[in-house]
Amino acid sequence: MKMLGGAFLAASAVLQGVSASPRAPAEFSPDVVAPATISVSDTTEGINVTSPYMNDDVNDLNTRAAKFWLRVMPLGASITQGIKSSDGNGYRKHIRDQLRFAGWNVNMVGSKQDGTMNDRDNEGHPGWVISQVTGAAKSSAGMRPNLVLINAGTNDCIQNIDTGNAGKRMQDMINLLLEKIPETTIILSTILPSATRQSCVDDVNKQLKALKNESKRVYIAEMKLTINDIGSDGTHPTDAGYKKMASAWWAAFQRAEGVIKAPSNNIDDEKETKGTAGGAKTCAKSNSVAGRGPVQTQNEGTGADDGNYRHRSTPGITFTVPSSQSIQYQFAQIVNLGGADRGGETDELVKIEKQGDGSNKYSYYLNTGGKYDTSTKDFSLPFKCAGTVAHLWGDLNNDGLDDLWCIGAQGQATVALNRGGNPPTFESIGEVMASPGPYGPGDVLVADIDGDGRADYCIQENNGDIRCWRNGGSSDKVSFWQGFARADGGGDVVFPGKGKPNKNMVRMGDLSGNFRSDWMYIGDQGQIESWINQRGWGTGIVPDWVSAGQTHGGVGRGSEIQLGRVYGSGRLDYIWMKPTGGDKIEVTVYQNLGEGGTRRKGDGTFYCDMTGSGSDDYVWIWSPGDKAELYINTHNPPNWKEDTKTLFNIGRNRRSIHLADWDGDGKCDVLSQRKSDGALEWWRNGYDKATGRFAFEYKGFVAGSEKCRQGWGVNIFDRGLRLADIDGDGRADYLCLEKDGRTTGLLNTQTGLVDVGQIKFSEGWDRANIRFADVEASGRADMIWVDKYTGQGTVMKNKGRIQAGASSFTWENRGVLYPGVGERGANMNFANLGGKDRADFVQVLPVSNKAYTWFNECPAGAGGDDGPIVDPKLPAYAKSARRSSSRIMRGSSEW
Repeated sequence: MKMLGGAFLAASAVLQGVSASPRAPAEFSPDVVAPATISVSDTTEGINVTSPYMNDDVNDLNTRAAKFWLRVMPLGASITQGIKSSDGNGYRKHIRDQLRFAGWNVNMVGSKQDGTMNDRDNEGHPGWVISQVTGAAKSSAGMRPNLVLINAGTNDCIQNIDTGNAGKRMQDMINLLLEKIPETTIILSTILPSATRQSCVDDVNKQLKALKNESKRVYIAEMKLTINDIGSDGTHPTDAGYKKMASAWWAAFQRAEGVIKAPSNNIDDEKETKGTAGGAKTCAKSNSVAGRGPVQTQNEGTGADDGNYRHRSTPGITFTVPSSQSIQYQFAQIVNLGGADRGGETDELVKIEKQGDGSNKYSYYLNTGGKYDTSTKDFSLPFKCAGTVAHLWGDLNNDGLDDLWCIGAQGQATVALNRGGNPPTFESIGEVMASPGPYGPGDVLVADIDGDGRADYCIQENNGDIRCWRNGGSSDKVSFWQGFARADGGGDVVFPGKGKPNKNMVRMGDLSGNFRSDWMYIGDQGQIESWINQRGWGTGIVPDWVSAGQTHGGVGRGSEIQLGRVYGSGRLDYIWMKPTGGDKIEVTVYQNLGEGGTRRKGDGTFYCDMTGSGSDDYVWIWSPGDKAELYINTHNPPNWKEDTKTLFNIGRNRRSIHLADWDGDGKCDVLSQRKSDGALEWWRNGYDKATGRFAFEYKGFVAGSEKCRQGWGVNIFDRGLRLADIDGDGRADYLCLEKDGRTTGLLNTQTGLVDVGQIKFSEGWDRANIRFADVEASGRADMIWVDKYTGQGTVMKNKGRIQAGASSFTWENRGVLYPGVGERGANMNFANLGGKDRADFVQVLPVSNKAYTWFNECPAGAGGDDGPIVDPKLPAYAKSARRSSSRIMRGSSEW
């Protein structure tokens, strides 16, 4: 059975509102230090002469099952999956049967399910090379297998990928596994004969067998198949060949069994394999069972986006400012006049004037709503930003005001936080980014790449590639940096260079108005080529870039063009800073009236039970909230009953809309929050089952003002208000989340709202990655933290309300119970599509709105035991009688 990966929080720890000790947010926990030397030994097969399993009389065996389970992960590519075997099981059922016949209890684990065997979990990924299999090993390490069977490298030969270093890449995989699971034992197989690439096979196998084993936890299974054991495709074994593979695994296992340790966590492997009779709703969700899937549960074609970005503009204001070689002008929102909401930023024109002593004088022209004050106001900084430096502006802490980034001679960044006011005041927080390499101030860009409202640190290579470090902060000041390909990285290429001649003419900022920094290149005549930054899919959080072509025709010269948010549309306007020939610059603003590039189809997907059937339906809501389409769950994936094209029309921003059962009648109502203060409006769902008709009655405000002023952020998932039933009375409760995930709230009871204060203390998790859903049919919503890089879901089990404590509810850290699928968390949903009152794991692709579901179900019947224990009668595997200094029998082996 399958186990979920990456559990980084202590399992079974009951949390009662106070943290035992401060720690970094889980999403950037440091890895275990790698061993100095990882190696593989015992390159010929043998049998441990002290093995209790040297005879066929299982009744006389001293079975290890009484001590612990074998939690086995088959890891590799298509041969691991079992392609071309008649039952799809490949070698996996043969070796599982042999281990069980020898007295072991076995739980196969992995994120995939293939073949006809009951316990068919594995990590076999067709077509994958060693480096890709290493990625699967990393994402599945949280399943904590105590035995890993690796067969990888065949595709490296087929694809001719740096085969001379295949052994090094394999060692990297072994390093990673032993870092993540130090107690595991690894059996690494040689790769199989090939009809067309045998010389490569011989070379790779020589590299694998040359690896040394100083850890004594890594063993070789030498596959002695011949070409006659390979099928007609020249790559995959026949059924007989797969059975011979199982014999090789078994021979290697007998040498390794003396060092195998018990699994390191307290997963009930017996329950996972035997299941729960009848498939009850209330079995524990296991981190070894992802669930039935992936099942396609949504066809593409539903929903709508606003197309690619289409630029148009109109000439706007013109004014003049002084000109001098000692004056530099920049556009940034350093004053939020009138408290403009996010997306309504209006940039001041900042003037930086170098003084005779080398210092700078700072002042600004105030933006008063699409026009500028004619006089300047001075402001000061808490440090000197002078010399060979660059002044850059970007919102470090997601408060809507631009902060000053002073970029030093080697690219290091020191930040002054903008604390507001008119004029603004600034607070130094020191150096936030050390020099990442041989870069200068002109190589650094500050841009919000992932659209979370926080500026990231980027550098531009000479070839035009943009490499970035993600600002991972969730509190006021940045606390750590992450990668975009993976959480523990940094400096990942997020935008590949386009071969432009002058990298100094690259700009990054929000042209389309979707809160993500787009890429723009200003040509010699001021024309601009643009690529729009969109939410993507796949591993990591690198954006999907969509070319918008030449968006601006251009005026003047490229060096005279700037971009700024003058009119408060959320989009960058085009600004011509034209020298007049004297001591003036004429500033002409072209107002951005562009459209498109701001919404993807997946943005409007909601799931909730609109008919009271006990299963969630699919609702697609248009961005203005003026239209919602209903698709009724018929339990016939991927088909839904398209019930109505206009379910409701409340004319509220989609970001404010919540679907939840407010009155406890089993049907989801429509609610909308007022962003400024959290006041909540209610439209009661009056669905009539007899006629199949919907009616939504407006009931007014049901939660008053000042209850939750968190509003929502720029990320579509960054909602400060959530509605979820946490006390189990069938009514959605009112939950208010701060940016770091600390949660307070009101219980929605039959007699009214009850303020219960702090519900859950902060785990340091960005609230955009937090979901609430009932994982184990307890009737109460649990908290799920979704890893933004992998989609893995860590569950805080809701244990119910308590009368005394720092928090009013108790939560048990269950670790990672949803495995992720190598897909970013922003595309993951949790909905009761299967009708078991358990949150299923739903992946919605942002571009097509196609969806896949892993159903969260209780196992039923015999589970993974595959019937009675019988001898699988594996082919004999001859063993030498010569012993080595490491007590391993060595020698040649023949079939």
